[in-house]
Amino acid sequence: MANVLDRINRTTRRQRGGYALMGGGLVALVVGLIEPGGVLVNSTDRLDFAGRVDVMANNAALTHFTSIFAAMALVTIIAGLMVVWNTAHEEGLDCTATRYGLMMAGLGTGALVLGEGIDQMMVIAVNDGLGGVFAARSAEVMQVAVSMHSIKAGIAIVALPLVMLGASSVSIGLRPILPAGLQRAAALVVSVVGVVWAVLFWVIASIFDFEGWNAINGIGAVIALIWLMMLGRTMQSGTIGRHNNTSVNA
Repeated sequence: MANVLDRINRTTRRQRGGYALMGGGLVALVVGLIEPGGVLVNSTDRLDFAGRVDVMANNAALTHFTSIFAAMALVTIIAGLMVVWNTAHEEGLDCTATRYGLMMAGLGTGALVLGEGIDQMMVIAVNDGLGGVFAARSAEVMQVAVSMHSIKAGIAIVALPLVMLGASSVSIGLRPILPAGLQRAAALVVSVVGVVWAVLFWVIASIFDFEGWNAINGIGAVIALIWLMMLGRTMQSGTIGRHNNTSVNA
C-alpha cells in the first residue's frame, strides 16, 4: 500500500490529470455500452419510455451500478479538464475559451449527473412502491416512472450539447500549447465536430427522431473518447506546454 501511495505522490499534477481524462473516458464508454436498455443489454427504443422503464427496473442492480459509475466518470473527466485549464493558465495562454468551455461542460455534466439520480429513484419507485401509498409496479407508479424518465430525456436534450460545445471550446483554446501535427489537428476536428454535433442533436431532438439520436450520440461519444485519450496521453507525457508555440514564448 505504501509503495502505491509513493508512486502516486511521485506523479505530477498534470500526469494525474491525464490519468483522470483517460480513466474517466473509458469508464464512461463501458457504462454507456452496458446500461440497461442501451446498446448491449436489452436494447430498447428511446422513444419507448415505458419499455425502457421496465427494462431498467428488471435490471435494477445493473441500473444502479451504471448510474453511479456514469456520474463518477463524468466528474472524473471534469476534474481532469480542470487540470488542463490550470496547465493552460500556468503556460501563459489566454485561456478564455478553455475556461468558458470548462464551465459549459461542467454545467452540462452536472445536469447529466442529476439525470442519473432520477434513474436511481425511478427504479426504486417501480420495484418498491411510492411513499407507502402506491404499490410496486402499480399503474400509478408506472405513470410516475415514465414521467421521471421523460424528465431525464429532457435534461439530456439540453445538457449533452452543452458538454459537446464545452469540449469544442476547450479544444480550440488549447491548440496553441498542444504539440504540432496530429494533436492540433485532432483539437481542430473536435472543435468543429462539437459544434456540428450540437446543432444536429438539437434538430434531431426537436423532431423526436430517437434513432437519429442514438446514431449521433454514438458518433459524438467515439470522437470525444478518442480526443480525451489523446489529451490525457499528452498530459501524462509532459509534451503539452508553451514550448510548442513560439508566439506564446515571445
